[in-house]
Amino acid sequence: MATHTPETRRNTAKRPPADLFWRDLQRDLEDPAFAAEYQRQSARIAMIDRIINALDDARVAMRMSKAELARAVGCDPAAIRRLFSARGNPTLGTVSDIAAALGMQVELAPTSVEQAGEIAAPPMRAARKPTASGHRVGQDR
Repeated sequence: MATHTPETRRNTAKRPPADLFWRDLQRDLEDPAFAAEYQRQSARIAMIDRIINALDDARVAMRMSKAELARAVGCDPAAIRRLFSARGNPTLGTVSDIAAALGMQVELAPTSVEQAGEIAAPPMRAARKPTASGHRVGQDR
């Protein structure tokens, strides 16, 4: 028979059942605004995952350790470990440096109209339209 201390008993009692999360999410998704934001964030996460996974796949294919990659990039090995463990949020410059060290480059590709709607909120898309002067709203001059 397992012995529970008051601490473990208390921690166990606070944990909601896993299916509670999914029931709450399903209910929240009935709200159109929540559902739209959930979809945008899911698409954003999927895009980031594809980039990070491609970099990690290239690193593995080159038989390069994370520490070797960190040395090649000139950064702290902990930063590389965080990047590949989903705990990091690297800058575009860091991602570009890592890609270069792996013989790759970062490129942008156009998205379909459906994908664009999933990723960018309508106010962001509207803010990117050029003004009469040819500058984009919010663009540094």
